[in-house]
Amino acid sequence: PKLSAELLFGAARMARAAGDNAAQVRAGEQVLGMASRLQNSQLAGMAHEVLGLAALDRGDDAVATSELDTAYRSFRSLALKR
Repeated sequence: PKLSAELLFGAARMARAAGDNAAQVRAGEQVLGMASRLQNSQLAGMAHEVLGLAALDRGDDAVATSELDTAYRSFRSLALKR
């Protein structure tokens, strides 16, 4: 599952670079589904970051703020040293 998520993150990065917001959102939502099934907060945080950046790119500041805040809380819950 983590390899699948990494491939989807790569697809999201390529979609963002190409300006394909819909593909970026699809990839983020797929990873979010994986994160939910695996109960993996790191994957969830990364998926919310993808969705937040997609919202930012399309000018949806409210959704971008919500998604990026969710990503931040998810990463913070991991209590990583870096």
